[in-house]
Amino acid sequence: MAVALLVRFWLYLIFVIPSVVCSIFTLYYFLVNRTFRKVLSNHVLILILCLAIFYNITDIMWLIDYYRNGVTFSSLRPFCLAWTYIDFAVFISITFLVAWASVERHILIFHQNFISTKTKRFVAHYLPMIIFGGYPFIYYFVIFFILPCSLSINNKKTRCGLTNCAYENGSTGLYDGIVNNILPIFSIIIFSLALIVRVWYNKYRMGQRFQWKKYRKMTFQLLSISAIYFVLLFPSMLLLTAYSAGLSNSTGADFYSGSLYFSYFVTLLVPFVCIFSFPKLRAVHTVRPDIVTVDHLIGTRKAGLLPAVQ
Repeated sequence: MAVALLVRFWLYLIFVIPSVVCSIFTLYYFLVNRTFRKVLSNHVLILILCLAIFYNITDIMWLIDYYRNGVTFSSLRPFCLAWTYIDFAVFISITFLVAWASVERHILIFHQNFISTKTKRFVAHYLPMIIFGGYPFIYYFVIFFILPCSLSINNKKTRCGLTNCAYENGSTGLYDGIVNNILPIFSIIIFSLALIVRVWYNKYRMGQRFQWKKYRKMTFQLLSISAIYFVLLFPSMLLLTAYSAGLSNSTGADFYSGSLYFSYFVTLLVPFVCIFSFPKLRAVHTVRPDIVTVDHLIGTRKAGLLPAVQ
């Protein structure tokens, strides 16, 4: 599964420009439109898009430069550490926030009593975003800037070869693989699919037919984000965790290298899922009542058209 450097360069370059433009466009409507801005489910998406833009114009652009020249943009240790820190902290922060968004949808649709007061909204809405968004930055600051790393700078490797500073200690690498990668990925998949099942079950309880055509936008959003993380990120993280647990690094080395490269398409594709999942973003002044999204379900629940689940 080896991918030539020139192919890696062009694939990233082809995707990064429309991805950044899409992120900025979506973020613009979330921020300038008061209605979008006040919707609680959009708050975590705003954070995700901000981080994705920053990640794509730094880490991905530096990778593109590396794949074009065969050496890193700079071999200064502060730059290499900063690049490695951004790569880990921002990427994992996005993953945790997407995982939290998958959980929060259930709260916003089926358990609105959890956010009925300002205090409850802070505890059940704002505080988790602060924790899940901020935890990776603290964890990887300790890993890369406080704990010692014996690896030397090698400008012929991505991030100057400092990536393995996070895995020098076997237990640290195992923790990183399971807690920071595999668990959030499974959370995204399980809670996204569970939302579809819960909506279907509520329709069934009310004696109503579940019309897939009517819910296709919501289904597309949830299945797309689950597929992106399961197909693009899970294989490389599973192998990485196995390596930390003692599996020989030569086992599946080519597959790991290729799957790790494709895992970075997560931040390139997430903005497209956001924009194509919300009809209002594609036709701001057009309302299509036959299309149901997560936001529409939240509004439906507020109107009492979906029963509360205790």
